[in-house]
Amino acid sequence: MDTRERNRYQSERQKGNSSQHKETETQVKITKNQKGGIFEHDPEEQEIAFLCKGRVKLSFTKEKDEIVEEGKMMLLPLGEHLILEALEDTYMCICKLNPEVAICESLRIEVLCKSIPRGEKPFKPLVMKEPIIRFLDSLILCIQDKLMCTHFFQMKMSELMFLLRAYYPKEEIATFFFPLLGGDMVFRSYVYKNATAISSVKELAAKANMSERGFLKRFKRVMDCTPADFINAQKTKQIQKELLYTHLPIKEISDKYGFSSVQAFTTFCKNKLKKTPARIRKENCFSE
Repeated sequence: MDTRERNRYQSERQKGNSSQHKETETQVKITKNQKGGIFEHDPEEQEIAFLCKGRVKLSFTKEKDEIVEEGKMMLLPLGEHLILEALEDTYMCICKLNPEVAICESLRIEVLCKSIPRGEKPFKPLVMKEPIIRFLDSLILCIQDKLMCTHFFQMKMSELMFLLRAYYPKEEIATFFFPLLGGDMVFRSYVYKNATAISSVKELAAKANMSERGFLKRFKRVMDCTPADFINAQKTKQIQKELLYTHLPIKEISDKYGFSSVQAFTTFCKNKLKKTPARIRKENCFSE
């Protein structure tokens, strides 16, 4: 992109939907960490991390001190608390994996499950082959040029899925996506997608074709909290995003999330976010 085109794009971008661009920035993240640095991360969706430079030690619930080398990509499981220690200066690109994007019809979950080699580890990074490296170089260049468009990012993720299908054996893809294929991960993804959109635990259980008692038992085991605690935590995160990344009036946000008054909404924010809605907006540079 030459200087004139970049300036024109930036001008158009400023006239566009700023909240959409900000949302896209949460879809892809570039991280740089110096040797010895610790990067803690809690994915709210499935993510793929591309280690472009350096070497890291990764730990989470089912994996401790896994060494990941430069030139590999790894699946970051939803809902885990990840700790990455930079063993060298590192440069990493993290992309959210849209659950609506399928690898392709021939690699649906039930097909992948049959392709997992016996005895494979639940976490296994993939070497980035040349087409993936070229894809990543292009994506990073566009991100650096501020091409923050949700539709563009969705197309790039679809492109990534096609490249995986074209250049990797089915068994390697199945092993890479292993954390997505187990019953607990399917349940966890279902909860994240539906819990805040459904009005009761009974309805949530019915939609999952489970008894309410069985659903509650599995929820506690998989999510390590009650549905009420989970819904409140997700609601708090969504409200925080509304305050940080949109220009919706505070009264509108209060009504959207079912508060009886702005005063009740303000009390909720002070309890959960430690600040009033107005203070959160005032201290956030994006809102300004």
